[in-house]
Amino acid sequence: MNVRDIVGFKYLPNEKDIDEVLQRLPDSDAEYARSCADYTSAKLGLPIAKAKGQPDTGTIAEKERVALQSDVYTQAKDKLVEAEFKRMKLMLERERLIMTVDVWRSINANQRKS
Repeated sequence: MNVRDIVGFKYLPNEKDIDEVLQRLPDSDAEYARSCADYTSAKLGLPIAKAKGQPDTGTIAEKERVALQSDVYTQAKDKLVEAEFKRMKLMLERERLIMTVDVWRSINANQRKS
């Protein structure tokens, strides 16, 4: 992973750090896009899984209860949670990288003023 473990710097970033950050950002585009697509797919699949888990007979409340307890629905829900976790983790890593570039720009601007 590096980039000082995704910008967990204990000091201010230098030019070498920024070079790594600027490489990591575009390299993570496809991974982030894939995780967003996986999340959307899992979210759209949840109602389908619920419908698959519903029995043909019983009251509406019984059908709902059985569907929400079905293995198909539980697996779909777990898939959604995992997809959301991965998407958020990548988004936060990317935001941290962008913030590092912003800090570096501010430092350089302040040094030029001095």
